[in-house]
Parts: sequence; structure tokens; C-alpha cells
Amino acid sequence: HSVWATVERVGLVQLREGVARVVAVPHVNAANGRLLIDQRGALWVTGRGGLARFDGTTWKVWTVVDGLANAEPRMLAEAPDGALWLGYADDNGLTRFDGEHFRTWTTADGLSHDSVFSLGVASDGTVWAGTARGVDHFDGTRFRNYSTRDGYPSSESNGNGFWRDDDGTLWFATAKGLAHYDPRWDLPLDTSVAIKLKHVTVGPSLH
Repeated sequence: HSVWATVERVGLVQLREGVARVVAVPHVNAANGRLLIDQRGALWVTGRGGLARFDGTTWKVWTVVDGLANAEPRMLAEAPDGALWLGYADDNGLTRFDGEHFRTWTTADGLSHDSVFSLGVASDGTVWAGTARGVDHFDGTRFRNYSTRDGYPSSESNGNGFWRDDDGTLWFATAKGLAHYDPRWDLPLDTSVAIKLKHVTVGPSLH
């Protein structure tokens, strides 16, 4: 087995049997990139230049020519269906890659901010994107933003600040501390809250 890491000013490093070596990623500078091992065991790397996949033998690279919204993808997460979700070093929104096609969502589609600092997938397959305006929940159709008005500690999420706990709850790192979210205590956007009146007092007319 190997341990993989990206090292600033160095790039991609593989540690195997106690020996570390720098691994060149074709056309991609991975010094400030992110890593992910997918469900099939392939290694994905983001960095300046594009998105790269290593299957253990060969590299394959995708660039803006193939559909990336920017030449420097950074954040990386995998959904249960095998699709990858990406954020960027610049304000380019949120991208889904199904292995063949890229699709990008921006503020024009309902994303709260095009700067995506953290990215993760919940156990139900929905996507959470920490941005410069809180955190957004995306169910594949529309976005729901959580901000300081909802109890999120800061308007700014921290890089890589997402963790899905074993109990299904989510953790988010922000510029002002840690947030813990329990989906069992939240309500869907279209939920109507039932109100039960126990006592009504009728006062005098205002006219």
C-alpha cells in the first residue's frame, strides 16, 4: 500500500515501504492540489493545469478544453454514484464530473457564492459546499444556503473544512470556529410547520 500527499513547492509524493518519492503528474502542478481515492481505488489529483486520475498504471488528465470551469480545480469530493464534485482556486462555482461530462453551477444557478472553499457529500448523496457566504446544501435541483442567521459561525468557510461523521452528522470548519449540523433536526424547504392553537382571546374592535 502507498500513502499519497501533496507537498507545497514539491508536488505529489508517494510513500511506499518507508521510501518517499516525488511523482510527476502530466500537465498538472499538484503542489497545492487535493487528493482522493475513489470507490474503484483510482487516485484523483487536482492542481494547476487540470484534473488527473491515476489507475495504478497510467495517468489521464482533463483540462478546460474538456469542460473544467477553470485551469486550477482544487476541492474534490466523490458522491455515492461515483461522480466527482469540484471547487476551484478562483471564483468559478461548483462542478460535477460523471467521468465523461462536466457541468458547472454558479451564482446564476442559485449557488450563494462562486468561491468554494470546502466540499463534501452527505450520506444521502447531497452536496455541501462551504463558500465565502456560509455553506450551501445542493440536492441536485436547488441550493439552500445556511448563514450566520441560521447559526453558522462565520460567513466564510475554511478550506477542506468538511467532515461527515459516522452518525450522519456533519462538521464544518469556518473562520470563526467549528459548526456541527444534525440533519434530523432540520426541515426541508417546502415543509409547512403545523401550529396548534390552545387558547384564543378576542379583544375589542379597533374600529
